[in-house]
Amino acid sequence: MKKNTTALIMIWIIHILFDLFIVRDPGFLFEHLTSERFLVNYIASTLGFLGLLLLIWHYLSANGKKRTAAFVLLFLPIMVQLSYYGVYRRFVNAFGFKAFYEEPTMVFDLWIKNLNLPKILAAAALVFMTCLIMAGIKGAFHRFTVAVSWFVVVAVSILMGLSWYSVPVFQNSVLAYSGSILALAKEKTYTQYKIDKPQVRVTSKNKQLPDIVYIIGESTVLPHMSLFGYERDTTPGLVRLRRENKIVAFDNCISIGLQTRLSVPYMMAGLQGIDPKGYFYTCPTVFNYAKALGYTTAMITAQDFSWGNLKDILIDKDVDVFENGTHFKPDLSVHKGADDPDVLEKGVLPLLKDAKQPFFIVFQMDGSHYPFSEHSRKEDKVFLPETEPNCINAFDNSVRLTDRVVTRLIETVRADHPDAWVFFSPDHGQNLGGAYGFFNDNFSQSVIHNPLIVSAPLKYRHALQARVHAPLSQSDIVATILDLMGVEPVKPIDGLSILRPVPKDRLRVCSTYMPTFHNVPESVLVLPDLSYYYIDHARKSVILPDGKTMVNYYTLPARYRNVFDRRMQE
Repeated sequence: MKKNTTALIMIWIIHILFDLFIVRDPGFLFEHLTSERFLVNYIASTLGFLGLLLLIWHYLSANGKKRTAAFVLLFLPIMVQLSYYGVYRRFVNAFGFKAFYEEPTMVFDLWIKNLNLPKILAAAALVFMTCLIMAGIKGAFHRFTVAVSWFVVVAVSILMGLSWYSVPVFQNSVLAYSGSILALAKEKTYTQYKIDKPQVRVTSKNKQLPDIVYIIGESTVLPHMSLFGYERDTTPGLVRLRRENKIVAFDNCISIGLQTRLSVPYMMAGLQGIDPKGYFYTCPTVFNYAKALGYTTAMITAQDFSWGNLKDILIDKDVDVFENGTHFKPDLSVHKGADDPDVLEKGVLPLLKDAKQPFFIVFQMDGSHYPFSEHSRKEDKVFLPETEPNCINAFDNSVRLTDRVVTRLIETVRADHPDAWVFFSPDHGQNLGGAYGFFNDNFSQSVIHNPLIVSAPLKYRHALQARVHAPLSQSDIVATILDLMGVEPVKPIDGLSILRPVPKDRLRVCSTYMPTFHNVPESVLVLPDLSYYYIDHARKSVILPDGKTMVNYYTLPARYRNVFDRRMQE
């Protein structure tokens, strides 16, 4: 029995070291070693993992088939966690399982393109040796030991899944994986919401309705735009337009969500999360208001609007012209839509020329989605070499293409329709490595702090310039458009018109707790200085702006909680 115990402890310690230094990395450990939260989470979850090892040994080491089951039970979570952490610098959550369920081919494609084969082979070797050692030692554990192991595994999994003090990335990777499965079991994989919008019957106070073009970018990162101080010349066109006083660039705007299917629907309704009960589905979109006023309305996208039912959510009888990305590129994918220059030349510019005024046109771009190297053309590849598809040079070259397309469109509108308005903001930003990994699955500044650019008639530019540093949200674009149209929203919205003063102490929300994409119960409450409170609504936990201190949700000031509680009650 002593030999069994010694072997078990050795296996446990080796797995802990592998978990800390291979599944994650030494930098993570050194960064969090003095954190009480990390120590509490990790000690508890590793004790749970010890109990799990004992149960696997007790039940699954007897014969070949059982040992295969033991291998899968250990290897699958480790492989998934190290793969996910390698990209996103976090562990897989319930959303990751939902994404796999919804579109397994896309998930496999992303996994293969970011495969860390040496680490996966090392994990397979470790688990294989673990199962081999378990099979080679004879003897049985006492019933009391087995019962205690069951209790520890179940209790720790529940505690880690429900406690406000819980942080999955601070846990043992295998137990964190189990906690995400438990979180998934608590939620409905899909919740159907009935679209129940009130009919829009409005009259305008503005006798001369302005033409409006609304450009929704894709994955543009504000710190990588020379317009906002980036040392590389990534946005020469927009820099020139600002110098010519043709645009105003706002530098304190927050994204509504982390993914296209979160941001874009709410960007069309003037709302920001959280929205767990689907308030969005009861609100008109800006298309509904524009059509009620007699606008020619159009939605032209370089992406596939069938993805995630965006077409069903946003395109109705009030959209006169809808052109999907497949119209310009039949074989497009989620990661690569039609080329923006093609969509501009073949879709947007002809419509601008022929549309009956007043017109309201939305152009959703292909932008800078990963893989970055596929999102620029030869003439835009000035930062070389592109050593890999998602390197910084490749991303910056994609920003150059976005600059070229947006500049061309603004210049065309200003020349042909001098009293028109143009708005540009991306659906979200992008992580480019470092502490938050890659892509857009974290509430990092690179993802949530987005550019907002407005090209307005000359008489408005001074007033707009006075608010370039104001705390804005992408929901403000629709609020401003309705203000320009001279109408009041028929249902309350969250956006504020940037034609009017914006409170200096304004609070904003970026969230994944919205039903247009899985309702993941996380959000950040963003302060005017761009610092934020991270909130896990399921666990009722809050990480303060210092990024280290965790408190219970109910200790927040009432003003902060009211931002969220009102939507929980609607």
